[in-house]
Amino acid sequence: MGQRAKLLLSFSPNPVYRNHQSDTKWYFDVVVQEINGMGVTLQHLQAQWLTEQGQVHDQLEEAINIVIQPREQALFPELWVSSALPCFRYRLVLTGRDEAGHPVQVEGELACW
Repeated sequence: MGQRAKLLLSFSPNPVYRNHQSDTKWYFDVVVQEINGMGVTLQHLQAQWLTEQGQVHDQLEEAINIVIQPREQALFPELWVSSALPCFRYRLVLTGRDEAGHPVQVEGELACW
């Protein structure tokens, strides 16, 4: 089976709050970290906006090319999401391959209140 990359994804802050009640944007940072000593290339991003009941309200998928070296991290500061929903969860799923060719996936959820 061999060694495989292991990824962690975190949002900061989490939960996140709007700056103003009338604002439709929530601002945050994302960190993706490799913790098992094997480099990774992330190739696909899937984002979902989930209602308070857990239903998918909207989603986005796109190809990406993000390389994370062994035991390093990628920081994505000052990101934002927008929604007409007053409260929702934002789910981010990143997939790709480690340097040995094994598939990797990491996901996280951000509470937007």
